Parts: sequence; structure tokens; C-alpha cells
Amino acid sequence: MGALAEILQEPGAPEAEHTPARTLDADTELAGQARTTRLDHTHDADTEDALLRSLGHDPERWRFAGAPAIYRRDDAGETRYTTYRYKLMPVSESLTGLLDTIKTRTISPRMNADTGAAFTFQASDLQLGKSDNEGTTGTVDRYVESVGVAVERLRRLRAHEPYGTVHLVFAGDCIEGNQSQSGRNMWRTELTITEQTRVFRALLYRTIDAFVEEGADTVLVDVVNGNHDEVQRYQTTRPDDGHATEAAIAVREGLALNEPAYGHVQVRVPVTDQGYMTVPVGDTVFTIAHGHQWRRNQAMNWWSGQAFYEHNPGGAHVLAHGHFHEHEVQRAGKRWRICSPTYDQGSNYFRDLTGAVSQPGGIVYTTCGGQVNDMSIV
Repeated sequence: MGALAEILQEPGAPEAEHTPARTLDADTELAGQARTTRLDHTHDADTEDALLRSLGHDPERWRFAGAPAIYRRDDAGETRYTTYRYKLMPVSESLTGLLDTIKTRTISPRMNADTGAAFTFQASDLQLGKSDNEGTTGTVDRYVESVGVAVERLRRLRAHEPYGTVHLVFAGDCIEGNQSQSGRNMWRTELTITEQTRVFRALLYRTIDAFVEEGADTVLVDVVNGNHDEVQRYQTTRPDDGHATEAAIAVREGLALNEPAYGHVQVRVPVTDQGYMTVPVGDTVFTIAHGHQWRRNQAMNWWSGQAFYEHNPGGAHVLAHGHFHEHEVQRAGKRWRICSPTYDQGSNYFRDLTGAVSQPGGIVYTTCGGQVNDMSIV
């Protein structure tokens, strides 16, 4: 029993734990933000600059937007304390000074921090085994070609900046499976389930090798299940019980047999009974999901709910997903939502119904400090 438990003990990726917090620095608060501060009456300030300093603000950067004081007196009429309720506005430069700054400021490229920057190749919805659009052979050809383009893009970027971390994202629907549409898609598949997973494992190995050969210091391989990857649906199984993550675990075990060559490669999957994961990539935090957890155009609502209830995705900078078969990018505040296109180009049924055809490919981009740059479809 002990040996069996050891085999079944496949730990998911350690989650990037999120503890909600908000820190306000007295010198960097937002202009227009209402603030309330109580000072004892002994804190006399005869000028606006002195009062700003007493309240912890730099008078060279901030001024009051309106009168700030409310006095509180005792029964004898003496001032006991003063409550300052106020808003701030930034000190604006003169137009002449602003124009001088524009003329004299040196224009130079922004360099990423060496330790935190990462290069991501994001792939989703291969749906291997599907017979539409040149079948599995066409999908494999398109995928392998896109990996080649991604590797070349990494080489070009490295000519200017070092990228020691390579991040490979497989955002679900890696195989066609036989559970979609309650199993009605089975007659449109040309490979059995075991053949589909065998092809996916081969593609995982080939992709990892392609980037290992480029000399990456760290290769992170993140795999989640999509709805097509589900093992069964007639009796609800766990969200982590899918063919995509099982194939990834098998690849992880295979790489471990050659530790000298692949010791810097980490294969990560979600923890038990969870369909997504929140993981660090350099100095950026990703939440990786397939996308079937929400309806179209509702991803930000799902993410907001995760943050509201203080789950780990609340600490993520990037939500990477697939499912909707089109490349989409959405930025809100410091958050990025990145949706992958598909590799199978969609279904003939949907094309006949709507005329829609998805342009195939993956996505490459870089991250540093929670920001996304250098994005393109490959």
C-alpha cells in the first residue's frame, strides 16, 4: 500500500499564496484621494508647507485641494485636537519647465531586470485527434512550425536582453477526447484516446527539447486540463483528473530519469481537485486556466470573484487561458488577460453554421515585474 500511495502522490504545483493587502505610502498616495488625519493641538503649523510636512507629505510634490481643518474643542473652548479632512493635488510644473524637460530628457531603452524577466510560449486547444481541417497531421505540422518560430523569436530577443527563464504554457484542450458534447464528437476523431495522449506527450518532449537546446537556465512547463481533456463526464470527476495533466506527469517522470540534462526543467500541474493554478514565473505571477470555468467575455468577472474571496488568483498579474479559439488581450489596471488561439482552426460544423474560421497559432511574449511586452502570434 505504501508503494501505491507513493505512485499516486503526484504533487501539484506549489501555489503562489496570495495575502490581500494594501499599503499607502504617505508620499505616493493618489491625487484626489480623501484622507482623514487627527493631530493633537500642539502640532501647530502656520504655513501650508509646514502642515503638509506634519501630515507626512512632501510640499514640493503636493498641495491641498481645499480647506483641510476641523477643530475639536473642550467645554472650556480650548482646542483639544484638530481633525484634518482633505484631498491632495500634485504640484504641476510650469509649461516652460515641462517643455524644457521634453527637449533635454535622454531617450533610452528600458532594460528588464535580469533575474525577473521571462519568455513565454503559450499554446492551447490543439485538440489532437480531431479529424477536421487536415486532421491531426495538419495540427501537428502547424504546432511544430509555431515552436520553430517561437524559438527564433527568443533568439532575437536575447540579442538585446538576457532571458534565463523560458515558460511553456499548455492551457488545456490538448487532445480532442471523447467527452465533449456528451460524447457526440467521438465519430469525428481519428485517433483513440491513448493515441491522442501519446502524440501530446511526444509534442511536450519535442517542445521542451527545442528550448533546452537554446540554453535556458530554467524551463517551466505548466499544463492544465480543458473540458476536452476530461477523463469522464457521465459521472463527475475531479477537475485535475484529465488526460493533459496525466501526460504532463508522465513527461515529468521521464525527464527525471535524465537529471543531468533536464534538472533545470520543472513540469507543473494543478493541485488535487483544482482545474487551474497560480504560479510564479520570474518576478511575475500567472494564473493558468483553460477558460471553460466562465462564459465568453466573463473572464474578468471570474478573476474578480477569485480576488474578492481572497483566493490565490487575486495575487496574479497574468491570467493565461484558451477555450475561445481566438487570440484576445485585455488589460485592466495592472492585470493582463491573454487568451490563446487554437491550432485546429475550429470545427467544420461551426464553420458551416456561422462561417467562422479560427486563425491557428500560439503566442509568445515576455514578462518582467508583472508587465507584458513583445507579444506576437507564432
